[in-house]
Amino acid sequence: MIEQNTSQNGKLKYPEFNYVDYAIGGVEKRNNIVEFCKTKDANRSVAYRTWHRFGVDYKSHVKNTGSVTNYEGASFSDYLPFDFDNSDLEISKQMALEFVEYLKTMFDVTPESLLYFFSGNKGFHIYIPIELFGEIKPGINLHAILKAAAFLLWSPEKMDTSIYDQNRLFRIPNTKHQTSGLYKVQLRPNEFYNFTVEEIKTLAKQPRKLFRPELPAPNAQLVQLFHEAKQGLTKMPKTTGTATATKGIREGDRNRNLTSLAGAMRRQGASYEEILEALKLRNEARCNPPLTEKEVEYIAKSVSRYPVENNNSNGQYSPNSSNLEIETVQLSSVKAQDVQYLWYPRIPQGKVTLVEGDPGVGKSWLTMAIATGVSLGKGIPEREETEPGNVLVLSAEDGLADTIKPRLQSFGADCERIFAPIKLFTLDATGLSLLENLTVKYTPKLVIIDPLVAYLGSRVDINRANETREIMAGLAVIAEKANCAIVAVRHLTKSTKTRSIYRGMGSIDLTAACRSVLLVGHDANNPEIRAVVHIKSNLAPKGSPIGYRIEAGKFYWTDTTITAEDILDSEESDITPIDEAKDFLMQMLDDGLVLSTDVFKQAGENHISERTLRRAKKQLKIKSVKNDNNWYMEYPKNAI
Repeated sequence: MIEQNTSQNGKLKYPEFNYVDYAIGGVEKRNNIVEFCKTKDANRSVAYRTWHRFGVDYKSHVKNTGSVTNYEGASFSDYLPFDFDNSDLEISKQMALEFVEYLKTMFDVTPESLLYFFSGNKGFHIYIPIELFGEIKPGINLHAILKAAAFLLWSPEKMDTSIYDQNRLFRIPNTKHQTSGLYKVQLRPNEFYNFTVEEIKTLAKQPRKLFRPELPAPNAQLVQLFHEAKQGLTKMPKTTGTATATKGIREGDRNRNLTSLAGAMRRQGASYEEILEALKLRNEARCNPPLTEKEVEYIAKSVSRYPVENNNSNGQYSPNSSNLEIETVQLSSVKAQDVQYLWYPRIPQGKVTLVEGDPGVGKSWLTMAIATGVSLGKGIPEREETEPGNVLVLSAEDGLADTIKPRLQSFGADCERIFAPIKLFTLDATGLSLLENLTVKYTPKLVIIDPLVAYLGSRVDINRANETREIMAGLAVIAEKANCAIVAVRHLTKSTKTRSIYRGMGSIDLTAACRSVLLVGHDANNPEIRAVVHIKSNLAPKGSPIGYRIEAGKFYWTDTTITAEDILDSEESDITPIDEAKDFLMQMLDDGLVLSTDVFKQAGENHISERTLRRAKKQLKIKSVKNDNNWYMEYPKNAI
């Protein structure tokens, strides 16, 4: 079978390991040990076999015991498989794509060297040829080493981890899935990347010819990873027949090991957040004892300051290397471009804008009114008529059939131009890829995310900048690449003791990441008077307030003189500049060390002077910490 590797002469590698457990008709038909070559028949409705191959002692074990369980002998595998399953096949494909892109970016693995399979039902299988890990030989613990390598390569929660048992059965290619009626088929790389899910399903309606890419040369980074997986295992008592990982990085080696990993990731273009996450995982899994959280963050921050490209031939992180380079451009050759606007100056094109307000003030009505104007090319105040455009609506709180569609119809929107995903998804790496694909497919001028917090996922603490920063950066990249305006909706906090710019729920980084922020609400003394107030604008002078009213299920634009203070009913006039600076610093430093230059820069963007910031810093007893020639600010943990 083609997904089983062979040597250059066409024969099996290690032909003495030629036995597999073979189940025809269902997994319950297992404990049928046959030679591998006798499992090649295609077109069966249901057939499985182990993805490990075994020697003759495996056959003897099953003959004597009647079962494959408790086998303690050696095995060999030609591939390390990864299984990505989800009830939504679109998500399964995105999970698999994310993994392949990760291999390409972080390990220089070419997509052409991998094997791709559609499972025939709800998933995709990606096989990494064993040759990429070096000269691997059969062994008693090979299955455990491969499992450890898989866990070092990819997050367990993002894949099916049950497949790494030594006796795990895998559906044979070109056999039919009993539920879907589709075949497990092999996909060529271009088909995997470019075909839609429906096109792939069409391919799977019948068996396909199998093919094998040329055997790849060992990949130095994967060879090292396999070695680390092997070193990180300790053999358990023979009665278990298993192996488990140990924390194998001892004191004295921890900083060097984590710095080496961070340097390798940085050379491949990894961001600070990606490096930090990887360091945390390795620190907890393998360092004995683990480094402190602050030490891990320091390593990640230190390495992340260096350029992405690193041509060091020794593969080690070297801050003083003269070979470090980064691509630059002479600004005289850069063609200046004017910022484009969806709604000048409130919603810039190719950027992220926040719309925030209390529940019940009409934020969703407002975004649907804007969506209507974009779909028609007209109908938005202080906006000239333009060509109609497409709109993508991500709504977690309002039903498409009972709320969004009726509102759009009441506005007279062109619903042919407005699209909405049926299912909610999280804006993690997979979700951001999904969103980017949607922007490529529908080319929207406007993307609405309502509310933003519903798409961040339960694992993200919106009050911690390091957890929201990567998502906001991803949205910014998508907006720029698609040249669309992304409008994210969020609720306000209950506090009335800070400026309007700080009232949005979550980290101040959410506000800092957006080029424009619109405050939506009504006059605290007259709920019938509602308005959109422009409270932040990095790219142009702030726009004037725009009024609106909602009557009898209808939305109307109006004139207004309402201000942010009127909406918030705040006591901002009683708040001193030093209080504002304190509020800013407490939010900015909430999740640890921050570069002092970044603090001063964002303070300036929020109209806080350097002198006032320094006074607030002193009163809050914020410490300055010097690490590797850079100064950081740190909020004392016992200050609250």
